[in-house]
Amino acid sequence: MTQKIKPINFDGTLVIHNLITDEDDPVTAFAVDWIKAFSKIATSVLVFSTHVGRFDFPPNVRVVELGGGSFRKKLLGLLRLIKGAFTVLRIPGKKIVFHHMSEKTACLIGPLYRAARLRQGLWYSHNRQSRTLHGAIRFVDYVFSPTLNSFPVQTKKLHAVGHGIDMSRFQDPNLIERKKSGVLSLGRISRVKNLEKIIEQLSLAQAPKPTLTFIGPLMETPDYYESLRRLAHDCQVDLRIEKTVNYRDVPREISKFSMTYSGSPNTVDKSVLEAAATGSYVLSESKFVLNLTGMDRVWEEIGAASPSEIESQIEILKSHEENVELRKLISTVCVEKNDINKTAAKILDELIDYEA
Repeated sequence: MTQKIKPINFDGTLVIHNLITDEDDPVTAFAVDWIKAFSKIATSVLVFSTHVGRFDFPPNVRVVELGGGSFRKKLLGLLRLIKGAFTVLRIPGKKIVFHHMSEKTACLIGPLYRAARLRQGLWYSHNRQSRTLHGAIRFVDYVFSPTLNSFPVQTKKLHAVGHGIDMSRFQDPNLIERKKSGVLSLGRISRVKNLEKIIEQLSLAQAPKPTLTFIGPLMETPDYYESLRRLAHDCQVDLRIEKTVNYRDVPREISKFSMTYSGSPNTVDKSVLEAAATGSYVLSESKFVLNLTGMDRVWEEIGAASPSEIESQIEILKSHEENVELRKLISTVCVEKNDINKTAAKILDELIDYEA
């Protein structure tokens, strides 16, 4: 059953702190989608970003660049951040603060906002924790994350609200119905993603083995890059490593793949949700990933429990490669659970209710 989200209209200023506002950035361009979603349900949006690039926002959005880089630029950025916080306090009317993957701002100026009794929310989806993150939790009123296991600290402030993705980019039926083949891992090429496992599991699959493609920026030393190639060669897996895809081209590029692997522990990568939205089956050992992507519904429709081994998942799903109805199912469920407009409304609704 479709969950209806009541329309939220916040007659006030929503203050957003994030790292980058740039729709051309291959890793963080999605931050622009968050701002656009909030601009639809808040009278005014004021964004403080460390780095600013290209964007196209409606008139009710204002973006302020703080700057960063060298020690001197970071110091100037900190001064601008503090000055900006005092500017916020002088804005008339209601105000709410949202720290988007920005635990540092929640820790640094969160105390000032808290002293002024402004309601604050922190969005965080990562398995990395730090003293800064623990400090941020103390000052915000709510912590938002896609799932309960996407946040590395236990706190009563945590609310699981699904991910925030501009699903309008994935609504072309051709993305789902096109011919698909091969296995994809999309996003940063990093040790934390357990990419060795998908290579090893694919080596156990019966012939013909699907090809394996990694798309994304290398986040490790070149030695790691080469170690993946050697492992694939030794395991007789056809591995292709491609450069980062432009944000605008992601839907078309990932819709070519039959399956998408998720190996990151204690988080649900945005990239695997984007793949599921195009109808790609998801390979994962995490119940949270299977649920949020809609892959658990696919296994129910197949009439089997999700196998614990990735290799077994591959073997079963190979026989359903041409099943367009199953691909429509995972896309529909994933879009329903992770649409940015619904997620933004949930977050703002919580903060407004708290304020009341």
